[in-house]
Amino acid sequence: MPFAVLFCGCVLLATTSLLNGAQVSETRDLPPVKLAANELDAILNETHAFVDAADGPARQDSSREIVKVRVRGHDIEIPHFSLASNLAFPNEIFAFSYTYYQADKPISSVSIDLGDSSRSVSVTGESLEKVGELSSLLENDFRRYSTAIGGAKFRRVAGVLLLITLLMSLMVSSAFWWNTRRYNAVGMLICSALTLLLVLLVPWNRYLPGLCSLPELFAFLSSQKCGSNFFPQPCRDSFGDSRVVPSSAMATGSLITRCKHMSAVFARRRVCLIFLQWPSS
Repeated sequence: MPFAVLFCGCVLLATTSLLNGAQVSETRDLPPVKLAANELDAILNETHAFVDAADGPARQDSSREIVKVRVRGHDIEIPHFSLASNLAFPNEIFAFSYTYYQADKPISSVSIDLGDSSRSVSVTGESLEKVGELSSLLENDFRRYSTAIGGAKFRRVAGVLLLITLLMSLMVSSAFWWNTRRYNAVGMLICSALTLLLVLLVPWNRYLPGLCSLPELFAFLSSQKCGSNFFPQPCRDSFGDSRVVPSSAMATGSLITRCKHMSAVFARRRVCLIFLQWPSS
């Protein structure tokens, strides 16, 4: 009998230990969203504060954060998000992803993926309660900026309906003009043809995207604790060269001047990235 009690206790202890160390995950799908950069900043700051409260202060060598954005068809990746200083965007961005990872924590992974075809938030961790709270928080925050018109699915459905309607209108107006030879029938035929060309040629993925964020400097990127060595990347017209050229340390006033210079550069359809890097140990 004592052996059976001891065996049951060991099994219960092992099961509890496995449950405590198990990873739980929640993924929430999001509708198309349209928000300004400062609104996305607020969500990221809120997420960061929640993770810090749940996991405690993270060491630089134990956590990893990555940001990816898509600008004009180019994917830009910042491999160490907490080391980024400022990221300025041109007219708008249509894809944004943020990934946070720190092993063996109540919240060990946070992934925010906002794109044209799909949008989702995913939270993984050892605490079921914290994972559920953060998932619900992120979902509610992004749904406040949701829009009914936008995204690849909406464009496909609306495009098919418009094409069918315009093709029927084109056939009816053509038959009507062929039978009556009236000038008003020619006008209806021309309008149907022009509208059909407009639907086929206009880049609707730019006007009805799944994600649209307006241009601003992301304050969240500059709010992280960083070192004092700045590594500016020269402004360029394309993203082909991703090298980071080191330079000497700059004061805060110099950084403000550089940010103003970036705004002027974007007015001329240029792109400029500034990275902030920790001193190598």
